[in-house]
Amino acid sequence: MSLFDFLRNRKNAENAAQTTTPSEETAPPVAETLPPPRKSLLEIAREAEEQERLAREREQAEAEAQELPDEAGDEEADEEIESRVMDFYKIHLEKVDLAGKPDLMESRLGGVPYWDNALPYPTDENGNPMVLLLQLNFDALSLDDARLPQTGLLQFFISQDPLCAGKVIYHREINTDAQPDNLPFMPLADGFSPVKAQARVFLQRDFIEDTEDGHKIFGTPAFCQGDPREYLPAEQMNFYDTLLLQIDSDYNGGDPIVIWGDSGVGNFFINADDLKNCQFDNVLFYWDCY
Repeated sequence: MSLFDFLRNRKNAENAAQTTTPSEETAPPVAETLPPPRKSLLEIAREAEEQERLAREREQAEAEAQELPDEAGDEEADEEIESRVMDFYKIHLEKVDLAGKPDLMESRLGGVPYWDNALPYPTDENGNPMVLLLQLNFDALSLDDARLPQTGLLQFFISQDPLCAGKVIYHREINTDAQPDNLPFMPLADGFSPVKAQARVFLQRDFIEDTEDGHKIFGTPAFCQGDPREYLPAEQMNFYDTLLLQIDSDYNGGDPIVIWGDSGVGNFFINADDLKNCQFDNVLFYWDCY
């Protein structure tokens, strides 16, 4: 090759280098795609455990959020819970000696009941006259509570034998001229009778129910052997939804007032709508003991 050809080829090479685009000069090389590194069995197990832990924490947080009312101000939920669980009446019994002429109209436990002799006296399924457990004079109590009668006299009767028989009688109007006329009375010690002494009744409205035991109207009932409503037919299980009266065993510091068998408890249940309408012909009475 001549010197002329050498110089011409060199010149052509320089011209070609000058016409190369910047992008072609600076373009980075294409990286080779490599597969991700494989995880060990230990790493896979740890990741699975972490996912399970996070899932449990989410489930627990969701459950707690459903149980608690909204702290931002769900006042209606708070009121509904409070009215269902609380707001009941404690019954205080004051033992008295009523050997003389009793006050037929007063709120009390045991003794000779108020009765209008123009009405048929309550009897049990065998036709035997029943005896007074407790009566409440709402004219005298003056309770401002729409769930209970505002006037009249409410009586709770039980059979004179261990049968689970009880009746509730409501006298919308009281005959102040009524006099006892050979009416049955609660014997003070006859083997079965739960009432061992007469007592005046006082009611105290309360909103904190710290125990199921005790004498009360409304609230949570106490049982020794179990809730009898659980053994009713399915269509009746939820009917008796309100505790109308509970009378517990009361030893009164060694001077008993009422004892159900071996330290038991007696309950009257009613439907809330029946109570609102002052209909007391369909109640459930039950007592049990240890």
